[in-house]
Amino acid sequence: MKEESLLLLSDLQKLINQVVLIDYTIIILGGEIDFVAQTLKTHIRYLIEVKAGKGTASTALKALEQGKANKLLYLKGDTKGGTVGNVQTLPIYLLEQYHF
Repeated sequence: MKEESLLLLSDLQKLINQVVLIDYTIIILGGEIDFVAQTLKTHIRYLIEVKAGKGTASTALKALEQGKANKLLYLKGDTKGGTVGNVQTLPIYLLEQYHF
């Protein structure tokens, strides 16, 4: 998990012209969220979770439901991706190509 988080932080720093990284590895609602980012142009706030295997983002989903952010970007190592409501799942290797 720690290696994936460091890789993600590196990728987010490359995208600094699109988003501002608000915080990383924050504790909220009795759980942990890997990253919080907000777009500079539209001010959309993203919760960003990095998961390996079949891990779930239950804390981030609760925070999204409570209005703490506008969208959840769920990055996984073994996924084809998809979107359900405000939750978007991507393979982690596609983060650099993602447009916030």
